[in-house]
Amino acid sequence: MSTATDSAPAVAPGTTAAPLLDIRGLSVSYGRRGANTRVLNGVDLAARSGEILGIIGETGSGKTTLARATVGLVRPEAGRIGFDGQDLAALRGGALRAFRRTGQVQFTFQDSLRSLDPELTVDRIVGEPLAVAGIPRDRRAARVAEALSRVGLDPAALGPRTPGQLSGGQRQRVCVARAIVTRPRLLITDEPVSALDASNRNLVLHLLDRLRRELDLAVIVISHDLSSLAGIADRVAVLYRGQLVEQGPISEVLEDPRHPYTALLTASAPASGVNTGCCRRSCAPPATGSAGRTVWAARSRRAAASPDRSAVNGPPPSGPTGPAPPCPTTSAPPCPTTSAPSTPTGPGRARSPAITPRPGAASSSDPVPRRLPPPHPPYVHHPPRPEGDTVPTTAAPTALPPLDLDRLPGIRARLALRAAEHDRDASFPTEGFALAHGAGLLTATVATRHGGPGAGLADTVRILRALGGGDPAVALVTAMTLFTHAAEARSANWPRAGYAELLAEAAAAPALVNALRVEPELGSPVRGGLPATTARRDGDDWLLTGHKIYSTGAVGLSRLLVWARTDEDPVRVGSFIVRAGSPGLTVERTWNHLGLRASRSDDVLLDSVRVPLGDVVVLAEPGPAAPDPVAGAWGALGLTALYLGVAGAARDWLTGFLHERVPTALGAPLATLPRFQSAVGEIEAALVGADTLVDALAARIDTGDTEAVGQAGIAKLLGVRAAITAVEQAVALIGNHGLTLDNPLQRHLRDVLCGRVHTPQDDSVLLAAGRTALARHRPEPGPSDSPSSSAASAPSAAPKGN
Repeated sequence: MSTATDSAPAVAPGTTAAPLLDIRGLSVSYGRRGANTRVLNGVDLAARSGEILGIIGETGSGKTTLARATVGLVRPEAGRIGFDGQDLAALRGGALRAFRRTGQVQFTFQDSLRSLDPELTVDRIVGEPLAVAGIPRDRRAARVAEALSRVGLDPAALGPRTPGQLSGGQRQRVCVARAIVTRPRLLITDEPVSALDASNRNLVLHLLDRLRRELDLAVIVISHDLSSLAGIADRVAVLYRGQLVEQGPISEVLEDPRHPYTALLTASAPASGVNTGCCRRSCAPPATGSAGRTVWAARSRRAAASPDRSAVNGPPPSGPTGPAPPCPTTSAPPCPTTSAPSTPTGPGRARSPAITPRPGAASSSDPVPRRLPPPHPPYVHHPPRPEGDTVPTTAAPTALPPLDLDRLPGIRARLALRAAEHDRDASFPTEGFALAHGAGLLTATVATRHGGPGAGLADTVRILRALGGGDPAVALVTAMTLFTHAAEARSANWPRAGYAELLAEAAAAPALVNALRVEPELGSPVRGGLPATTARRDGDDWLLTGHKIYSTGAVGLSRLLVWARTDEDPVRVGSFIVRAGSPGLTVERTWNHLGLRASRSDDVLLDSVRVPLGDVVVLAEPGPAAPDPVAGAWGALGLTALYLGVAGAARDWLTGFLHERVPTALGAPLATLPRFQSAVGEIEAALVGADTLVDALAARIDTGDTEAVGQAGIAKLLGVRAAITAVEQAVALIGNHGLTLDNPLQRHLRDVLCGRVHTPQDDSVLLAAGRTALARHRPEPGPSDSPSSSAASAPSAAPKGN
């Protein structure tokens, strides 16, 4: 019996082709001699032509280093990188440059925007590898056009553009076109979809799947998103702390993990076909027709043809075997890949001697038991509403992910693991939204008539407080999505077909929504004014042109509600529904904020973006429209809960620090000193009071209490002040430790300060509260008061409250 560390992965029965890429014992270290940090340790890996190999692992596990070492960007410390019989690790100088010019191995970087020269056109970017390879100039144009067409881009329309004039999905496809223009044999892609919205993510995944078949490519996809790999990969390799701990056919690894770390990944993955107890790839996908759904294509036939599998460095869970239960979302019989007892060993399955054969599936005693998601809640049929009723239902309730609030503590903890990384890089936390989607959090406020849970403000406050404690950027974009669904539940202003399409997309993948209203000249429209963004009628469409700033989550939104004015006479204003990836839509990376850096509140440029005529929310002539006080209360209390969650995370870190910090002179933790105990008590009292106020008002608003609606602005002022003060006190209490970049307290301080920015802002709240109090307590004029005497000491009319 061979192990994963002393031989290459076994070839499937009936397969004679040798691996194109054959990595043996690869080790890489960073740092100076004598103080090296081992990043990869004895990795063995193989990839064959025509297959997709997924590499999964947490941040810092060595995924990108493995890819960079393979293409020669990092020199390995030990090991062999075999490519078609040639050891790439041994190439130096001219030999290495000569091999690179052949273009047989290509690499796409994670950040498509920064990997493309902003001053070059698409034609020049894609043609550059051909110039390096020495391809004559007269042959390059045809090769460039072929590569662009192969990735679904129009060479004539996009060739003259620069990267800044492209959408995120288009830039990613340009990167792929640049990689395949040399007709490589191996393509390595680093996080190819992590920064894309749902529709572009699936488009790129389908593209990679198609290219490997058309070009007989060996494709390696590096990802942290299990659901993406489950859709396209044949095999998967799991990296953990620089070591390859498990590899094999993806269906087998995901449904029968043998290493505890793999079991942890699959158990905590969102319910999108990963570790659901049933093979979702063999169950019916959502019949939505939307481009935004998760890739559900079956890959089990390729897995069956290549059953190589290995696990190292840890004992697997054990338990009895047995048939899998039926898929909870369908009435189909048990999935064929899990309904039979698993085979302990099989042809070509390599295993470490330390691993005992696994006789079956996980039991309740496993370290990470596999769990089925709860069945979707039943849907109640609503009869047709009377003519003129403004609250229509969708054609049929959409099977949205079930809401599971019990998962909030675990999701909060997982978000916190990568929050610092996303803050440092100002990178969009895509995997965080996948977690929220899997627990049904992103669609919690969808009305029950549309098949949603119909969660109220009290549950929304609970969700946003938990997410804010993990990663406030995830919480903020989630808040905008939940507020949108809640508003639609109350008023039904969306076009019926457009909202049904959004829910169909949200059933299978995160579908984020936000309203884009702020503009460079106008600023925030809260205090009045008309947008400069215009909508011009063109047949059956609107053409939108304009510039929006501070567009929270723009890079990851599925729908952008763009506030614009028509060019008609009389003018009308409304929110136009723009789909991500629409031609002419550009997200310009301008967000460089101190706080909430991962929220990617970038600029959005619209250049004649086409929107169907009916895809508008509330198109009407401008005027003194009455504000929606309930929507304002949702925003005020929901966002306050978010920042109280940030303050709660700061408090939790502070208490842990005080317990761990033991000064030599004291000989005991700082937590034992009365001064620190009193200071923490003051922080705790402020947060408990603010949380209680927000929760109480939210519960009252859910019952229709109009007085509570009117008090939400004051609660926002008090709650955000309490959150900011609590974090500031924590920083002051521990001095330099609170401001070092190695600790999260400084990040919590930067994030919590953003709470002041959101409406209603403090001056508006205080002005309204003061006017209301003065009007309520103004004494009645006495019979002896004359108009002349009263006019000298009081306003001529009572001030009106907001």
